[in-house]
Amino acid sequence: MSYEKCKYISLDKKHNKIKVTIASNNVYPLDWCKCEIYNRDQDQGLSFDDKLLMLFVDLEEGNIQVSAINKSTLDVEYAMCKVREYHEENNIDSYEDLYKGCGRLYEQDKSRSWLEIYKEIYGKSFEIFKNALAEKIEGNYKVIAYGCYNVSKLGKYDRCYHRFYYGGNPAIMSYKQAYIFKHDMDKCKNSNDKFEIQKV
Repeated sequence: MSYEKCKYISLDKKHNKIKVTIASNNVYPLDWCKCEIYNRDQDQGLSFDDKLLMLFVDLEEGNIQVSAINKSTLDVEYAMCKVREYHEENNIDSYEDLYKGCGRLYEQDKSRSWLEIYKEIYGKSFEIFKNALAEKIEGNYKVIAYGCYNVSKLGKYDRCYHRFYYGGNPAIMSYKQAYIFKHDMDKCKNSNDKFEIQKV
């Protein structure tokens, strides 16, 4: 499946702009392009909230996938982790209930705009996304791996996978960075593995 790898996101509500640095995953070497999205002729008149919803849908459907955790992408990836957690807890299938749900609504009434359909299908998930974006959690944190080892270094991050090292002094990170790491590790860990966030 073709998608856009993303290593930079700017959410500029004041100027009603969303900018990204993206590259197509199936073109090598990767050709990174910094651009404004949702600014085509047919997008004129969209509010910032509308554009943020469209970004959320692209992230949720996998059209845009964060390929690096940094200052610009941290809040967005944290918010997506919160949404995925909500879906898991409420048995919401992202493909069957949401993606195909949009298609079913469109087939019922093709006069409706996609934006209107997205608001109906993704409404609750989008609210969780926005609330998580706005969360401010102060302090420094560390992650304990396998019940007793400090996570000492985080390596390359790509599409919800984190390389990491453990043992020795802990890597100090923000709560959101620790949460993203733990969330991703919890998805792929063995049943005996344990990752715990602790405030430093």
